Order: sequence, then C-alpha cells, then structure tokens
Amino acid sequence: MIWTAALALLMAVLPGTASAVVGVAGGGGARVVAEENVGPNLVDLTVSSPALGRTAKVRLLIPDGWNEQRRGESWPVLYLLHGCCDTYDSWTRQTDVETLPQLRHVLVVMTSASCS
Repeated sequence: MIWTAALALLMAVLPGTASAVVGVAGGGGARVVAEENVGPNLVDLTVSSPALGRTAKVRLLIPDGWNEQRRGESWPVLYLLHGCCDTYDSWTRQTDVETLPQLRHVLVVMTSASCS
C-alpha cells in the first residue's frame, strides 16, 4: 500500500503543483496539502492519502535542473525507507545523502513508512 501511495505522490510532485491530485488504484487520490523548502535541494511534502487513511510526510531530494524541468523530462528515482522507529527525515538527519554527487541527477524520495 505504501508503494501505491509513493507512486501516486511521485506522479503528483511537479514543480509548482502542490495541489495536484492523482488517482491511485481503487479510485482514490493522493493530494499534496503542504510543501516546504527545507534546504537548497530538499522539499518536505505533506500528502493526504486515502490509501493510507491519513496524511504522510515525504522528503524529496530534488535533482539539479528540477526547477527548470521541461515537459516530458524525467529523472531516475531512488526510494529510501527508514528503519524501525524512525521518520521520513532520518536519511538527511543521520547520513550525508544530500551531499553525494552520484545523486545530483536522481530524484530521491524518502517516505514516512511507520515501522518499515
């Protein structure tokens, strides 16, 4: 179920479209209800997810060129899930993931997955 929500979230996350609504399996829709820039390439989203039955936090490490995205342009995506008893921001709080040059052209999605 978290993958369905994450996929719907990824499809909804386009520059300047925090209110985008995307259909998910089963006819529901995930909706970004808040967006906050928390660093040079970091964006926190709050997503209302019918699939989860609640809102969920997601941190994005956006690739170089994200804000200049052209129609049809895409990036590889890396999903990072935290371990037990942690949160969506654990990767940026406890590692240097945002400074890795190998990820400058990758969209990194860090979801809140309860006890993943």
